Amino acid sequence: MIERGVVEVLKVAEQHGIDIIPDADRRGKPADLLWMWAGGLINVETVAFGALVAALGLDFTQAAVVIVIANLSWVAAAATSLAGNAAGTTAFTISRAPFGLRGGRLVSFFNWVSQVTFEITGMYLAVLAGLALLHRTGLAESDWLKVVVIVAVGLLQFIVPRLGHAVILKTMKILVAPCLVLFVVLTILTGSKMHLHAGSPASFPLVVLGLAVAFSESGISWTANAPDYSRYLPRDTPRLRHVLAVSFGAGVPMTLLMILGAAVVTISPASSDPIGGLPAVFPGWFVTPYLLFAVVQLLAVNTLDLYSSGVTLQALGLRVTRVQAVAIDTVLCAAVTAIALFNSSFYNFVIDMVLFVMVWLAPWCAVFIVDYLLRRGRYDSGALHGGRSGVYWLSGGFRPAAFIALAAGIVVSLLMIDTTVYAGPIATALGGADLSIPVGFAVTALVYWTLARTSVTAEADLVVLPEPAAAQLAVET
Repeated sequence: MIERGVVEVLKVAEQHGIDIIPDADRRGKPADLLWMWAGGLINVETVAFGALVAALGLDFTQAAVVIVIANLSWVAAAATSLAGNAAGTTAFTISRAPFGLRGGRLVSFFNWVSQVTFEITGMYLAVLAGLALLHRTGLAESDWLKVVVIVAVGLLQFIVPRLGHAVILKTMKILVAPCLVLFVVLTILTGSKMHLHAGSPASFPLVVLGLAVAFSESGISWTANAPDYSRYLPRDTPRLRHVLAVSFGAGVPMTLLMILGAAVVTISPASSDPIGGLPAVFPGWFVTPYLLFAVVQLLAVNTLDLYSSGVTLQALGLRVTRVQAVAIDTVLCAAVTAIALFNSSFYNFVIDMVLFVMVWLAPWCAVFIVDYLLRRGRYDSGALHGGRSGVYWLSGGFRPAAFIALAAGIVVSLLMIDTTVYAGPIATALGGADLSIPVGFAVTALVYWTLARTSVTAEADLVVLPEPAAAQLAVET
């Protein structure tokens, strides 16, 4: 019986890595993406991100406004998701089109580091929730208990990403209803305790910093993941429905839960800590299920990162299977999590970490989206795995225009970033206002469009689209 169950599970395990998904395997509909993003983002970590924004010193109204503005960036994630459907492969395989076959591998390394960074945050919080849950049963915290929980979380974390795309979509959909109930209860409990008019409004530079932190935790931070999940949609999927599914499925729950996190902070500053602080202000009957769901939810959102980092390692050029790549990341995250458990400044590190990740990620996103628009979603999918004779070999395997634009965006971002370890000169001159993400994105987009519009358009004109995609493109234009 057990062997039969194992066989059935392995039958649904994904067999594809970064190869092009054949039309016979491209099923589903945009609603699948809506439920996937909702299931992954209705979680404790999202509430924590909203709490971090408010904990910077913004009052509730200011925090809510910057959270709404930041989550409009889910439109950017939806735009990158379109490319996954158009090319039928993963984000950093598609990146070989704008950056070149060799250049695409180079930016893959930066994305892998970014994905692992986010995974460490999720696993760290999951381990803390697990320890807090065990502590409520009467177990005393010890170094050995920490090791056991880290190993257990790592093993659990490995299961769903290992099984792949279809299992991830189903798992995230199943999680929507119970997690939604949990946060409805949390909202009701918060409503009786919060003080929305407490405190005074923050200064303009601090509000801008809050916007930067909110941006770094919302839609634009997921742009590198989105194509990995849309590549299985049929080629003729309507693009408007696709964009709406991603934008609403992710943007609406993330906005609401981040605002909930900002409201929770008005109860007590300590509640910005979703594991050690937030449960302390709520009744005991709620804390245990809250912590149990916290573990499940954090593993769920980490699943999305682990899957993407696995295929990013393959796009980097490592000769590993997707399952082996997920295993590498899981072991690495568990090791760093063990170190982080003895670091009391971890939460400050989270804010600085996500801001520095965005220094390169927002400019990459700008190149990726402008490139998609210039080539009108027309990719030579086979050439993405080609060689020197392919259309994406370009200049020695690189497109100089993409790297010039990326470098321009990174430099501007570094001039305008404001963190606890480094502040750019422009951010300092503006009193700490951090405009690194929107300005870095805009500068990169303008430079790439100026330098690459002729060559990219010419490349796209040479691509012969498969029949379903060509017919859909004709309808939409």
